[in-house]
Amino acid sequence: MTLPTASSRWLGVLPWVVFCFALFARTAPARDGFMARVRWLPSASPEIAGYLVHLRRLDGGQDTVAQDAGLPPSATDGTESTILGPLDAGIDYAFSVGGYTGAGLEGPRSNEIILWAQLCCAEGECASSVQPLGVSAFAVRRTRARGRLVARGAYRVEQAFDPAASGIRVEVRAADGTPLYRAHAGAGAFRANRARTLFRYRSTGRRSGANGLRRLILRRDGDTVEVVVGARVPPFAAAGAEAPAAWTLQLGDECAAARSLACRVAASGRVRCE
Repeated sequence: MTLPTASSRWLGVLPWVVFCFALFARTAPARDGFMARVRWLPSASPEIAGYLVHLRRLDGGQDTVAQDAGLPPSATDGTESTILGPLDAGIDYAFSVGGYTGAGLEGPRSNEIILWAQLCCAEGECASSVQPLGVSAFAVRRTRARGRLVARGAYRVEQAFDPAASGIRVEVRAADGTPLYRAHAGAGAFRANRARTLFRYRSTGRRSGANGLRRLILRRDGDTVEVVVGARVPPFAAAGAEAPAAWTLQLGDECAAARSLACRVAASGRVRCE
């Protein structure tokens, strides 16, 4: 069990609150809860008696929850804050802030700021092991209204390796943290050879598997695992902000991540990364 560590991430700009960001403490394993600190610049209106911080899960698991933050003491930089949680590290959340009067009337809320779930955080935070994922090929080709992803890579394995027992999650993110593609192949979705060094994802005939996943092969050679992914994905927009920037794999508590993909996006929408 690792001790909680802290990390911070800007969530974006709120129209009247100016800014809001979250500061988390995460514990291993990846699915453990964490606390989020939400900060804002208070309104200058003398009628404000307190603030409601609204939290909404983006998986549809619950309605919006409002936490009464009251009037917290201001920090040295003039911001106010409150802590929400425990939250699930594997769930996407949206936050907004609204001020209310002494009569309990809430004014207009800020726009929502999304905190995307992190499949694998920095080592020691929400995964017991994060290995560098060496990328030998990563490309997305547009075919009609879809994209076709082909990716190859390799990483060193430190723990017991058995995708047929742990399952595997595949994720691609943009530079701003927005998820571009996610897929989950469950524990029973693999065929293995007798030596259990080669695992192949099983999709049904010509039909794509989980979220367009068509091909997923993992081959272990000593302490190295080679990975091949093929999937039908939404066409990534031909804009730098939405170009893939990170490719992550998660098997149980072990993660492999390529977090600084250098991508070129053609006018046709074709993406090549290295």
